[in-house]
Order: sequence, then C-alpha cells, then structure tokens
Amino acid sequence: MADASAVFTPAQVLEPFYARPAFLFARIDQICTALYTELAVDAETLTQAEFLLVLQALPGLDQITLSRATGVDKSTVALVVDTLEQRGLITRTPDPADGRRLRLQPTRRAGMLTPRVAAAYGALQAKLAEPFKPAELTFLRSILLPLAANPMSLAPRWQTQPPDDMEQGNSGQGGGDLSSSLSFLCRRGLQVSHAQFLDCTAELGLTPRQFSALYVLSQVPEISQVGFSRLYGLDPANAAVIMKNLVSRDLLERTVPSWDRRQRVYALTEAGAQVLEAARPLVEKSHHIVFRQVAAAKLNRLVRLLRRLIEAHQSCLRFPGGERP
Repeated sequence: MADASAVFTPAQVLEPFYARPAFLFARIDQICTALYTELAVDAETLTQAEFLLVLQALPGLDQITLSRATGVDKSTVALVVDTLEQRGLITRTPDPADGRRLRLQPTRRAGMLTPRVAAAYGALQAKLAEPFKPAELTFLRSILLPLAANPMSLAPRWQTQPPDDMEQGNSGQGGGDLSSSLSFLCRRGLQVSHAQFLDCTAELGLTPRQFSALYVLSQVPEISQVGFSRLYGLDPANAAVIMKNLVSRDLLERTVPSWDRRQRVYALTEAGAQVLEAARPLVEKSHHIVFRQVAAAKLNRLVRLLRRLIEAHQSCLRFPGGERP
C-alpha cells in the first residue's frame, strides 16, 4: 500500500514507466495519431492511410494478406476495410481463381487521393525524425525492425512482402513497404509488447493500463479519475473505464472526499496490492522476453532515443501526462 506520508512528484511516479520501451511505444503511438490528425487530407486515420498506401502499391490483396502486410489483426482489418468501402475508396471483387476470396481494389477516387495521403504520411515520418541524426535513425530501425518482424511474436503477424503466388505488381515498392516508417515500427513495438504482456499476465487478467493504474495508486495514496488521466497521460473517459473495471474487481476502492462531494477518489485495496505484487515479476518476464535479443547497452540507448522523440513532440498531446494530480 502507498505510504500516506510520502510525497511523490509526477516525475518520480512515472520514472519506472519511462524506463520501459512498452510505455514509450504507447506514448509515441498517441503522438503519431495526434500528429497525423493534423496532417490528414481527407479526415482519414493513420491506419486508414497505411491501408490506402499499401493497396495502391499492391492492388488486389485479399483481407488476410492485407492484415499481414499491415500487421493488423483480422477483425480490425475488416472494420477498416468496411469504412474505406463506405467512403468509396476501395471495392471488393471476387477472385477469379477462388470465388470465396475477395480482392481489394483501390477506386479512382482513392487513386486521386493517395498522392496527398502519401505526402501527409511522409510529413509525419519527417516530423518524427526531426530529433535524430541519421546514425541515430539507423540505430532505431536496426532495433525496431527485427522486433517488428519477429516470427515468434504473439502480435498479429507482419510480413513485408506478399506471397510469391500473388500477382501484385509493385511489390515492396513505395507505400507497399512500411518497414522504413518510424510510426509503423513503433506501433509494431507496442503490439509486440502488449501481446507478450497479456500472455505473461493472463492468470491475473490485467491489461498494461490496469497494471499501471495499480502501480500509480501504490505510489499516490489516493487519486481522482481526472488526476490519474493528467498524471499518466490518458483521456479522462479512458481513465474512467480503467478505474471502473478495477473497482468492480475490488482492486481499487472508490470514495467521496470530504473536500468535494462531486469528486470520486480511488485508492488501492489490499487485494489490489496483492495483485500488483503478483504482477510485477510477470511484467518483468514479459519485458525480458520481448527484448531478450537486445544487449543492455543497446536497450538503454533505445530508451533514451524514444524518450527524446516523446519530449520533442508531446506538446501535441491533449493529455501529455506528467501533471501533478
């Protein structure tokens, strides 16, 4: 349980998170989403932009192959493809060789839109690269690319090239290859880390953010939903879902403070403290599995560079984190 007499600064509470690539990848993913929202030319999301670029370079992919080309799980691919079809940007046509399989083709409207999407996507990569020297970018990709493409990862499968038997034309060229994209590689790092975390902590049924909330409450005696969102860097609505779930499991307790009857503050329960202690070694195990092929010195350098990227761009976030509760 937290020491009620202790006073922790936001930096002290967050320091363990900022030492872990998984948390840094999550924050960078927030930054990439925010930056691309400003650059988007047709209100497309970052994921939709990647799909359009891949399909323009590799027309005729089916959904399974698109899933592998973008490293996105099949259910999400289905949702994004439905949205792009509704917007008139792709069509689905039966495969002449297998009528059960549908091929995805960009429409004429997509062809007119894609050059501007490619320019916006390129601008995003340029902004992300601003804090780094060329040698540092090379180092980042040398670590992130093997992590992203690791065939033993529990994340959705990613392959940079379509199968040889698929006649796709511009295979591996232009937007069809995301392997040089810093935003994509960091998102893959998040996927790999998240999937391994869930596997290692399956017996406890915790998500990374739920674990983070338990840890924060072990350092801060009590905190409101808004206080947690400001400290950790989340939309208050998302923070509310996390807190509600943990309260329903009796891992946090919710009370009405005497100083403001409109507020609700949260504190760690004894059961929450026990789950947190049980989770700590599992979270460490997850981290070591993901980065077992990366030497300690290289991992430390990776953390420093990821932190620099966040420091350079976190001002674009509505909830950058680090605020005093």
